[in-house]
Amino acid sequence: MTLRLHNFFRSSTSTRLRAALNLKGLDYDYVAYVLRDGETRTPGYLDMNPTGLVPTLEREDGSFLMQSLAIIEWLEETYPEPALLPPDPDGRARVRSLAYMIACEVHPLGSVPTKSFTFPASYDSLSVKQCGEPWNGAIRLERFGVGVHQGCAPEQQPGCEACR
Repeated sequence: MTLRLHNFFRSSTSTRLRAALNLKGLDYDYVAYVLRDGETRTPGYLDMNPTGLVPTLEREDGSFLMQSLAIIEWLEETYPEPALLPPDPDGRARVRSLAYMIACEVHPLGSVPTKSFTFPASYDSLSVKQCGEPWNGAIRLERFGVGVHQGCAPEQQPGCEACR
């Protein structure tokens, strides 16, 4: 059996894990779930991952790993080449800082549980917007010196890594 990735195509956590698997050149089976249909809340999925979240990586021995950053660390330790992190401690700390900003500050606001939260009718749209501002991870990433890609003009797209 090869690695098997249980994931949702639009999940940023699944996307980061697919990127790591692909950068490492590892073969894996792609098992798709639809979060809004509750497919990760079934008894079978919950046996693999009691949190009911994606992604879950099923290993060759039939055991399961969860949480994308933990899985990526496992991949880096188990399959060290090619390395995903820079060779120097400062570079590794910077990459981890960015990963934690995305995982802890950007991702939660776009997740299904957060998106399904309904504000009381007494909240106007400005109040709702103000509630999210303290957790706007995109602003923090820009302050960290990382541009948030907004897309390129069509003539720029062939050379842009983010548009490919």
